[in-house]
This record gives sequence, C-alpha cells and structure tokens, in this order.
Amino acid sequence: MSHIRVELPIAAPTETVWPLLADFGAIDVFNPSVSKSRVINGSPASGVGSERQCDLSDGRNWIRERVVEWNEGRSYAVDIYEGTMPIEGIRTYLGVTPADGGSRGFMDMTYTPKFGLAGRLLDALVLKTMMRRTMTGVLRGLRDMAETEEGGAKDTVQRSLSQAA
Repeated sequence: MSHIRVELPIAAPTETVWPLLADFGAIDVFNPSVSKSRVINGSPASGVGSERQCDLSDGRNWIRERVVEWNEGRSYAVDIYEGTMPIEGIRTYLGVTPADGGSRGFMDMTYTPKFGLAGRLLDALVLKTMMRRTMTGVLRGLRDMAETEEGGAKDTVQRSLSQAA
C-alpha cells in the first residue's frame, strides 16, 4: 500500500475554502486534472453517500468516487470505486484547517498499485511522483480559487466602504 500527503498554505480563511470543497460535484472548477465532474446515481450533492464521476483531462480516463466520511467545515474522505486508473483500494482525504493568516489545504491518499510486482515497480518509479504532482495541482487550484474569491470579497468590501464615505 502506498501513502502520499500533500499540504499547501492558502491565504483565505476556512470559511472561504470549505464551500469550494463541499460542492462535491464541482471539483472540476479547481482541479486541473478533471475536465468535467458531476454528481451521479441520484446521490446527495454533498455528505456521506454522495457520488461523482470525474472525466480526466487526458480525455481517456475517468473515475467514480463515493464520500465515505464527512466532517462538516473541515474534510471528507472518498473512495474511488470504479475507473480506469492503474491503482485500486484508493481512499483520499481532502480538507482544510485553520492556519495563521488563512488556512491550510491538504490531500492524503492511500492506494494499492494494480498488476502485482510490475505495478509496485511502476509505483516506485513513476506513479507516486505523478500522483503527488496531481495532488499538488488540485491544492494549487483550490488555493488560487479561494484566494481569488477572498480577494474579490475584500475588493467588494473596500468599494462599499469607499462609496459610503
């Protein structure tokens, strides 16, 4: 079993970051590896039991995920239960914690490579690095969107104060 954890500071409070994460069907808004995502199977839009399909940006691959844990305002865990990736038994935690001057986004993933010894070699040589890069890209996209939204909110407040004066 392989394990990867990635964290990234975000210059926005958790109250700005969490709604982006909690919109489970819309991860394509900030995840550069996903070209399209949507809630599937009539599942709820968020919370335990929510399911989504993510069509990956390479145009060939896709995954289906199900929320198995939900910590409102903080994090959730998803299992990838179907898809075209060369790994299985995938559990990913995605969340945000308060930090000085903003928050900290994190992704934590465990998985097992498919294809026995060949898969474990592929994981050690290439896959783990690719997964870390993908996870970093997700957190950077989340950070950029949250900081843009936070900046937009600050600009709106500044404009309102200026107009009132």
